[in-house]
Amino acid sequence: MNQIDPSSGLPKYTLKELLELAAQQTEQQGRQKFYELRTKWSTYLVRFLIAMVIFQFFLTAGVGFGFVNFLNYKKFLYIVIGENFFQIVGLCYIVVKFLFSEPSAKGK
Repeated sequence: MNQIDPSSGLPKYTLKELLELAAQQTEQQGRQKFYELRTKWSTYLVRFLIAMVIFQFFLTAGVGFGFVNFLNYKKFLYIVIGENFFQIVGLCYIVVKFLFSEPSAKGK
């Protein structure tokens, strides 16, 4: 389908070929942006996950060493510990399910 124009020395492309080339370039740019965004968000999520684990550690250590006293607020302590645990599990699920799966190729 490629024809060479003798005056320019460059191949002539049909409209269909140009559209296919543009679609391939768009797909490639989209995948590149997707992977850049994946890297950015995975960094944010890892930092947030580390912060939650550190908070959980200091809360547990504070209660264990007696620096923090939740004797009158036991329900609150259980709520905070449970909530933090489920946030950590939820973030791990997001990371595994979304960030490290291949993007779906719609329309193929």
